[in-house]
Amino acid sequence: MSLINNSFKIFLISLLSLTLLFSISCSNEGTTGGGTRTLSYYAGNWFSNPDGNNETHLLTINSDGSLIVKKEYNNTKDTQISSTSITRNSDTSYTFEYYDSSQGSKANITLTFSSDTQGTFTGNYPEAQNQEDPLTITKK
Repeated sequence: MSLINNSFKIFLISLLSLTLLFSISCSNEGTTGGGTRTLSYYAGNWFSNPDGNNETHLLTINSDGSLIVKKEYNNTKDTQISSTSITRNSDTSYTFEYYDSSQGSKANITLTFSSDTQGTFTGNYPEAQNQEDPLTITKK
């Protein structure tokens, strides 16, 4: 009887040790949802209130990582920017080139996100040596 009890205790201790070993080695704590964040993480409609009176639909970020600069931004037409034309600077910063007809020149637009629903939209116009003040943007 003692031999059976000892064998059972050894088996139980071995089983618990292996379970503990595998649970530690297979832990994914700190990695779930990790990896490189892309622009698609911020998918949705983004608005700005540049004059303090009227909220403007500035852009739409699509789930495929592309975006649309809305006609409300430059008073002409919606402009599609493909995901391959957007540079990821970091998890929270993205840049793309855009022809702004209201300025008559190309702009390097930088989107910088401070949270999942807040960020800034900044236009830099190299040809005109001009940089706009950042517009605060909000996801709705």
